[in-house]
Formats: sequence, C-alpha cells, structure tokens
Amino acid sequence: MRGFSLTYCAGMALLVLLGGAGVAAAQTLPSSSSLCRHYGGHVDVEGKLGSRRDIGETSVFIPVACSEDLLLFSDIRFKGDNQSNREGNLGLGVRSLQENGVVGGYAYFDRKRSGITEKYHSQATLGAEYLAESRELGDSG
Repeated sequence: MRGFSLTYCAGMALLVLLGGAGVAAAQTLPSSSSLCRHYGGHVDVEGKLGSRRDIGETSVFIPVACSEDLLLFSDIRFKGDNQSNREGNLGLGVRSLQENGVVGGYAYFDRKRSGITEKYHSQATLGAEYLAESRELGDSG
C-alpha cells in the first residue's frame, strides 16, 4: 500500500462519509475589498473516487481589483491523487465586460509532480478568451 499524506486521507475520508463517487462543493467568499463589490470570490472542492484512482481538487478564485465592467483576478488550484501525483496552478487574469461579450486574458504557472517518475514539471501559459451568449473563443500557448 502506498503512503498517503494526512491532508489527502482526510479529504478522501470526508468524501466517503458524504457518500458519493464524485462529490463537489462550492463556497462563495466575501469580496476581497469594497472595490470588488461587483464580483465575489469562491472556493471549489471536488473529489472523485474510483476503482483505480481517487482524485481531490481545490480551487480558489479571488477578485484582486475590479470595477463594474473590469475584473482583475487570481486563480489558485491544487490537485492530488492516491498515486502520488500532485499539481499546483497559480493564475492571474483580467476580464472586461463589453457590449457584445466578455474579453479577457490570463497567465498561469503550473507545477506538477508525476507519481510514476517522481519528477517535477513546470510550465507557463498565456491565453486570451472571448465569451458571448452564443459564442466562445479561446487560445493559449
């Protein structure tokens, strides 16, 4: 049997107690400042129990600064499984509300540990997005 971290075991035990093969929960955070009263942050916790692999993930979306039609945000995510895979993502993005949709951009730094090779891998991603009621366009590299 592989070794488990205490946090991973506690998270998976909670999922088992909740009684689902896939469980997700979300918590809305209060605005980080009075300047961001238009957009609230949130915390998402998700777990998936499987016959070969159990996965836990937590993400935190935090408005950094905003106005009624502009949002600067951070997005922090952590993911792990029972096979010693670990991943962390740190992102910073901006979204602007336009007359015909939302235009935005983002930058992420990702760090992943492979449970098989036990090596760490890092990458950076830049991207742009356009969201509208009937269309969605995105690109990253």
